[in-house]
Amino acid sequence: MGAVAFFDQTLRWIPVSIDLPWFVKGVVMPNGTFRITGRVTNAETQQGLSGVRVEAWDKDLICNDCVGSATTDEQGGFQIDFQESDFRNLFGDRRPDLFFKVFRDHSLIKSTEDSVLWNVATAVTEVVIPIAADSTSMFRKIVDLSARSRIIREEPFYLHFWEATPEGLLAFLKNPRAELEKMGINLPDDCRIETKIENHDWLSERTKGFTAADGTIICNTGTGNVAKNYYNVSLYAHDQNTVGVFEKALLHSPDEEERRLETLE
Repeated sequence: MGAVAFFDQTLRWIPVSIDLPWFVKGVVMPNGTFRITGRVTNAETQQGLSGVRVEAWDKDLICNDCVGSATTDEQGGFQIDFQESDFRNLFGDRRPDLFFKVFRDHSLIKSTEDSVLWNVATAVTEVVIPIAADSTSMFRKIVDLSARSRIIREEPFYLHFWEATPEGLLAFLKNPRAELEKMGINLPDDCRIETKIENHDWLSERTKGFTAADGTIICNTGTGNVAKNYYNVSLYAHDQNTVGVFEKALLHSPDEEERRLETLE
């Protein structure tokens, strides 16, 4: 039988079975195939993280080699198969020295390179990779335009921007006030929240019903509150390939506070 093991918060590799040697045992697959099955979890809640990409790497003195990758399912599970030929190098036959990288979209959120599985003799049947809660955040790139512009700061409303994962969007739709508070946006109890999804059909199809990110970026703008007794959230989803593609004609340079009147001719 194989072993169940996990990386703890200090990136140590912890074998569960007490009869294991210092390397992790596993099951030899046919024709020299190695199989890694595992789960990526939120270190705080122990819930699986879906839609993240896990890469298995063989550490080498000269150059590390990626031996395989997989995307986690709804429970955070994944499986990676690789061959002996994927990690043999110029020094001849040897056992793989494995570590893992975990990505959300294109951002690295965890690497176990500081805790390599040295000299793995056979396939690892199961691994658990916990991710720190701050790395699993469903919201990122949170920008308060009032902090960037004195003019907006003096107006009687807020203007915010942030990106969300499909998981984050679902959580927001279920309890918008609570999710806004997690980002530091605290609204009065009598302030109503309005939400508009500009390309709902594309977003739902692309993310398989909000269950997988698949490179999807969900951009949100929020405005209102203060003098206005509502907070309006408008969101638009797109993929990574459209980032930085479109040229924008700016009304003024980035180092200017506003467009000068003499340019309005």
